[in-house]
Amino acid sequence: MGTMIKKILSWALFAFFLFFILDITFFKLFQKDIESKAESSQGRARVLSVGTNVWPGYQPFYLARAKGYYDDVPIKLNQLSSNTQIINAFKNGNLQAAALTLDEALSLKQYVPKLKLILILDFSNGGDAIVAQKGFPDFKSLKGKRIGLENTALGAYVLIRALSLNALSINDFQMVPLQLDQHKEAFLRKKVDAVITFEPVLSELEALGGNLVFDSTQIPREIVDVLVVHEDFVKKSPRLVQKLVDGWFKALSDMQENREESLRLMAQNIQVLPLELSKGFEGLSLPGQNENQVLLGSETSQFRVTIRQLDNIMRRKGLIKHSLSQDDFIENRFLQ
Repeated sequence: MGTMIKKILSWALFAFFLFFILDITFFKLFQKDIESKAESSQGRARVLSVGTNVWPGYQPFYLARAKGYYDDVPIKLNQLSSNTQIINAFKNGNLQAAALTLDEALSLKQYVPKLKLILILDFSNGGDAIVAQKGFPDFKSLKGKRIGLENTALGAYVLIRALSLNALSINDFQMVPLQLDQHKEAFLRKKVDAVITFEPVLSELEALGGNLVFDSTQIPREIVDVLVVHEDFVKKSPRLVQKLVDGWFKALSDMQENREESLRLMAQNIQVLPLELSKGFEGLSLPGQNENQVLLGSETSQFRVTIRQLDNIMRRKGLIKHSLSQDDFIENRFLQ
């Protein structure tokens, strides 16, 4: 009788532990399923709106869209006419992500502290420039003349660097505020003597007789384009952000494997000829996933050094007020 009771107790104890283990396992699976469904539901409700302009270095996003890499996710690409519009829309919460130059991102973080840099898009190597009218052989010859520029950190930064390298002051010139979509017309109508611009407008102005007096080859790797995202969106919809990044790298691979088709699809988006767009890409370097991992992941990378240098320059020039914490700024988990 005692043996029988012991067996019954043993089986009861075994059954209890088996039920306990299964119950915990089921609960974890159930919880994971609920979290997955919650994020999926949230992803459907939350659209990842991305803001860009017509800069060639941003076009791989549109190639990814054309190739269908974003078909199954609520990612909306918005091509705006100026970086000013992009920055304002990001500040107001109408955009969750924005493609900007690094200096613009640093400036924006002063107004939107909870902002994360998640991807390096490109380095400008001639794609940003100052184009002058005929008769102005170099930047110094523009002294006292009208220079058109967009009211953004990028325009200010290019001007500051050109002034610095030529030992000139901003007081030596007349500044004319221009939106990006006004650059070409203002130049053609000679409302300005020079304009600070970038591709594809840069190539168009050169073709019309404009004279290149300064470009980003003179300040190598200082002008960087990056992707920034609201920290709140990163936390609540990480899978959606990951889809955006994955689509970008797939598009870069497509550009390597089928350049002709890729150029055709991207050129359609900004309404230029593929040959014109190809020239625009000549002034750019687009780092892949591995290079992004190194540049964003290593505290001693050249990119991190560039951020510190740019941060110092912008604070000295009064473009930003507060020094940047890189650990609070950079998020590299989407590059794994």
